[in-house]
Amino acid sequence: MPLAAALPRSRLAVLALGAGLLLAGCGETARLPFEAGTGPNPQLPPPNKTLIPTVHIAKAVGWTDTAGPMAPPGFKVTALARGLDHPRWVYTLPNGDVLVAESNK
Repeated sequence: MPLAAALPRSRLAVLALGAGLLLAGCGETARLPFEAGTGPNPQLPPPNKTLIPTVHIAKAVGWTDTAGPMAPPGFKVTALARGLDHPRWVYTLPNGDVLVAESNK
């Protein structure tokens, strides 16, 4: 078979594969009211297995200048560093120094 005749078939195969992947990605999302999934006894639906799972990534939101984490009685929370650009790894050296690795540097 000449190359010119095989080329359109390969394009058609790639197009069909791409369309199949797009359709597989159109999975279901949760149809449960928020109140039913919270509290001491949440009523969750059974898992729904799909070819490609639905993934929702939460947006990272930092603390404001006036807000911060709550410490239990007798403890105090203080900022170790401010203005870091995506800190990922924290390592404490034996002498008490702290090393922080940033992912966007």
